[in-house]
Amino acid sequence: MTTMTYRNHLQFRFVLLGFTLTTSLLMAADKPATAPVPAPADKVAAAIASQDVVQVAPPRVQRFPAMTVFYKSTRTTISEMSKVAGPMMASLMKTARESGVQIEGSIMFIYHGASPDPTKPFDLDVAAVVIADAKPAGDFKVKQLPAFNCVSTVYCGPVYRVGEAYGQLIAQCEAAGVQPADETREMYLYWEAMDSPNNVTLVQVGIK
Repeated sequence: MTTMTYRNHLQFRFVLLGFTLTTSLLMAADKPATAPVPAPADKVAAAIASQDVVQVAPPRVQRFPAMTVFYKSTRTTISEMSKVAGPMMASLMKTARESGVQIEGSIMFIYHGASPDPTKPFDLDVAAVVIADAKPAGDFKVKQLPAFNCVSTVYCGPVYRVGEAYGQLIAQCEAAGVQPADETREMYLYWEAMDSPNNVTLVQVGIK
């Protein structure tokens, strides 16, 4: 897969999922003749409103250590992924809670061999980082992920603009003289909602 094809996949993947998210509009009242001095909370709101809802940290080439995950795999496509990912995440949390599986890290999506073709199947692991001696439960298995060489960034913002993070990661691959691999990971460090500017995601593109 060429670098440009991989870039197209990463940037278009979330568009093709069919998420139709809307952003909030700031409504301003008529300005009074003499404007009051803003309260501290109003100053914070104004500062938030004045900045971009997306923030992408400078990409880095990194090697992440091996980790143990509690996971379930599925075969899906870009166009169908939005239908299976949510239920799988809910099932993971329910199964872990009812089985006493100790989650000690983030929920993560691991993509294997995803393609820009929205109808081409690929493997998706929905996983959570757990303690090393965790046991399988229900439909979920346990495995150890090997150390992971990647370019990574921390993305803050709504899901529908995550392609901006991938664009920077692919540029970093080119600058570092490395090739993207078939595995991509997203670790959800903090989550509010699909369109929240407060979401924090560690995005990792495997390299070789």
